[in-house]
Amino acid sequence: MKFFIGALLLLSSNVYAVSTSGCHSSYKKTIESLQPDLVQRLEELNDRREGIPLFTLPYVRRNFVEANNRNPSPRYNSHNRTYSSFHSKVSTVISKMQAKMKSGFTYVCKGNRGRCKGGEVYAYVMFLGNYPLNKIYLCESFFKEDREEQLRTSMHELSHLAGKTEHYFGTIFNDAGMVEEANNAYFYEKLMFNDHEQIFRRQVWGFLWAKFPN
Repeated sequence: MKFFIGALLLLSSNVYAVSTSGCHSSYKKTIESLQPDLVQRLEELNDRREGIPLFTLPYVRRNFVEANNRNPSPRYNSHNRTYSSFHSKVSTVISKMQAKMKSGFTYVCKGNRGRCKGGEVYAYVMFLGNYPLNKIYLCESFFKEDREEQLRTSMHELSHLAGKTEHYFGTIFNDAGMVEEANNAYFYEKLMFNDHEQIFRRQVWGFLWAKFPN
């Protein structure tokens, strides 16, 4: 089957660019319509004043621990290092995702064959050894989902492509789990629509600290 390379999709004052391959016009329009939202969300997440880079351990302790009359529990001192590692990894992956949108990659429409057969897979990224191909493959099932699901899936796959994330199913309420969560594509999927500050509070900060005794 012959494939065609679609016109370059230029976004955000021609700074961001991706292309399409093997996609008929309606699918291509869907892909084009999703890109501005992805670009905007990644810019928000990578903003140093309000995005994920802001939430360093000193910032968290100052604004969400000490400011609320809480103190790090002696039981969880090792989590300080773990949180710093978690924050650094998440910040790095988000930065790489934004850089990948700038440098460009290709969306490849695959139809209902191969991994896409049966409709259970929406999209995927292929690796050669430890190196991802510079492509996100989209199945027909992807285009049958609503816009929010398409955007969540796009964030998920972009984290695979740019950050080499994996799939992790387990608890984050221990050091090892927190580190794994920073490499979890489903974590980045949630960042598409969920408030990142609340995600950090709920999933990470809450179990690190103990209240002052009465």
